[in-house]
Parts: sequence; C-alpha cells; structure tokens
Amino acid sequence: MAIVPNDPPRALNAVQIAQILPHRYPFALVDKITDYTPGQWARGVKCVTMNEPFFQGHFPGQPVMPGVLILEALAQCGAVAALSEEGAQGKLALFGGVKNARFRRQVVPGDVLTLECELVERHGIPSSEIRHVIIASVVPDIMHSLGSAIIKYFHVKPIVVSAGIKTGIRIVTENPRQVGPDRIVDAVGAYTLHGGPVIVVDFGTATTYDIIGPDGTFEAGLIAPGLRTSAQALWGEADMLPAIEIRKPASILAKETISSMQGGLLYGQVGQTEYIIRRLKEESGYLDAKVVATGGLGKMIVAETDVVDVYDPQLTLKGLRIIFEKNRK
Repeated sequence: MAIVPNDPPRALNAVQIAQILPHRYPFALVDKITDYTPGQWARGVKCVTMNEPFFQGHFPGQPVMPGVLILEALAQCGAVAALSEEGAQGKLALFGGVKNARFRRQVVPGDVLTLECELVERHGIPSSEIRHVIIASVVPDIMHSLGSAIIKYFHVKPIVVSAGIKTGIRIVTENPRQVGPDRIVDAVGAYTLHGGPVIVVDFGTATTYDIIGPDGTFEAGLIAPGLRTSAQALWGEADMLPAIEIRKPASILAKETISSMQGGLLYGQVGQTEYIIRRLKEESGYLDAKVVATGGLGKMIVAETDVVDVYDPQLTLKGLRIIFEKNRK
C-alpha cells in the first residue's frame, strides 16, 4: 500500500483530534493532523516548546524530549488513522511495542516533529509477507537510509528506478540520466496504458510536461513550478500577502486579496497548461497526441480545461507496478 495524499488535504486541528483520541494534557502529543485517510494513514506535527512539562526534569538546563515520548507522538498519529475509520469510534488504541527504533539527533525546544504513520498489517498485509519493493525517488539524500531501512525491516533489496533499469521506453533526450525517476515512471504508465504519442502532465511540486512518441521514445519535456510551489513563493516573498488555501474562487472577478490570489494561482496554472500542451503538439507534429494528467492538485486544474483527455491520480503507482513486473526476478 502507498500513501496517496488527499486533494485537497484532509486536516484536523487539536479540538478535532481530541474528539478521536482520549489523550489529554500533558499526554496529548499531536498538535495537528495535516492529512489522513481513515483506516490507512495519517501525517501530523508536534511543535516542541519550552513549556512542555517533561522539560522540567528532562533535563534542567539542557532540555531534551524523551525518546519514548517521540515514539508516543508517532503512535498517537497512527491512532488517529486507526480510530477515525468508520466503526472505530469509542474504541481505544494501545501502543503494543516498537522494534529497532533509532534517533538521529536530540529533539529540543523549537523543533517541529513531522509524524507519518501508515497502517500496513491492519489491512491484512503483515510485514513478513512483503516480498518486493520498488522505489522512484527524486530526493537523493534519503536513498541510502530508505534502502537500508527496507532491507533491515522487510529483508528485501528494493528495485530502484534509475538509468539502466528495464522500462519499456527509450529516452532520447540529450542527457537521459537527468530525466527524473518520477517522470520516467509516469511516462511508462501513460505509454503502456494509452499508447503513443502521449503527453504526460504531472501536477506535483513541479509541473512536468513530457512527450512520448508513437514508438515509446521519451522525446522531450518541460519543467515548471508547481501550483503549491508557486503559492508558497507568492506569500513567502510578498510580505503583504497571506498564506491561503489553494482552491477555486467563487468568481474570476475577484474583489479581495484571498480570492485574487486563489484565482491567479489556479487560472494561471490552467492557462499555462493549455498553452504548453498546444505548443508541444504543434512543434512535435503530434497533433492527435492523447494528454494524460496526474498529480495531487491535478484534479482541480483538469476540471477547468478541456485539453486533458485522461486524469489518473494513480498513474505513478501504475507505472511503478509496470516497471516492477519488467524487472522482477
């Protein structure tokens, strides 16, 4: 099972968390759930402040959050996922144990813990039955730790999407090694499922536009700032603009700041999408190319344009499965 973020994210504040979990001060250790799917997974945060009661004795003059409470915070995040499922209301989730936990550094006042928990065995998939793992990552710094963890806990060596792996497509750009694994996986999924020529659009941290020819060649592509990245840059660099929810405004004729920002972000991305797809078709000569889109915020954008033929939020996972089948031993 894979964590698939919700669009838009499903969040819970402290009051809503207290309606799910029985924990109360000083043992309520999750400040906010930033996204979750009941019965499957949850992602939350714990903001560590100097006012935490445990700092009075752990340790005076050198406050450090106890490791057992870090694990407890993670367990509470998982309990939100478990107890928010229909039929679980009123039940109690207990911490049964932990295996091979390690801490990279001390947690001190001012730190923010990002907590993420996925329920695997609860869905009838014991960790002992996981036989294969495949990874497509665009964050090189985590690969060593992630690969080591998979080997250690699941006892399998993961397949890593990289240069030289069997994909079923041929990359003919100037430097094939610079094409990100995420773009390769999307291209494989789109070409295998829909044939070529196909234009693949992924609305993620970056918005990518890639062309796969009739014979399965990855011919060209563009990379632009993603919708959320653009939004964060907007309110991060302009002091007078607030952080906002990314959503469609009531009208493009905005009359106040928040809807002005929402409209500019959404319709700007829509206009970019339509223009780039049109130019890609014209300059490639693939005027009848099918356009397949994916990505967390893609649903919102696709709803505002008719240039996308297929929106598939699971395209990346489908591409991973196809590549896995080509490389399994």
